[in-house]
Amino acid sequence: MNPYKTFEKLGKVNDLDASLVKKDGTTLALRVKPETKGSETLEGEYANALGVREWSANVSDFTDSKTGAILAPEQGDALLVVLDDGTTRGYSITRSTITARYWDWLYPRPGYRVRFYTKYEGSES
Repeated sequence: MNPYKTFEKLGKVNDLDASLVKKDGTTLALRVKPETKGSETLEGEYANALGVREWSANVSDFTDSKTGAILAPEQGDALLVVLDDGTTRGYSITRSTITARYWDWLYPRPGYRVRFYTKYEGSES
């Protein structure tokens, strides 16, 4: 039994319909799950708090069917999430304040779920 396959199935519990709008206009349909939300403290000369939300989605949602490449979130992309009440919220893709990456793997073993980061403040539409 592969525990990562079990985690992948559990990741689909309470997930939401969403779209990742790439900066080139390409749209990917996703099923996302909010992992965390809150403030991350930036240390240094100008210490501040930055609102960041972590999301995860199945790696197959990011995989290009023609090339097999992962179309990972990057700067300039936006996540549009459809909430339970039918409203849509938009979030800008941002870097993790810990790793400075736009995305990484949710589990220690790569290849199952992609974790990515957005600015916490969302706009309703």
